[in-house]
Amino acid sequence: MGPIEVVQEFIEAVNARDVDRVVACFSADAVMQDDPGTVFAQGAEAIRAHFGGFLSQSPDLHSDIRSRIHVGSWVVQEEHVTGLVLGEPISEFSIPSAYRVEDGKIVKCIGLQ
Repeated sequence: MGPIEVVQEFIEAVNARDVDRVVACFSADAVMQDDPGTVFAQGAEAIRAHFGGFLSQSPDLHSDIRSRIHVGSWVVQEEHVTGLVLGEPISEFSIPSAYRVEDGKIVKCIGLQ
């Protein structure tokens, strides 16, 4: 799969709230970070814990892709998210995210705020 297909599979896995499918989109040593560079999950088990912590609590979670750019190994997209529950329901929001894909797996995910 190319970068766009890998990132699309990730979004579909999140929308299905399927933690195993989500984790399968990432390389074993993938890094998730925010735009200042703070790493909040690194490696498959940390990514599993991150998504497992809210997917099961968010039965109406849905991420809609509003726009997408693909350049080389990078996919940058605006994601509009509804139905997220982090202890309590979160208002809908949009977030630009950047994904670096190598060998059919996401190796870096950056949430831009």
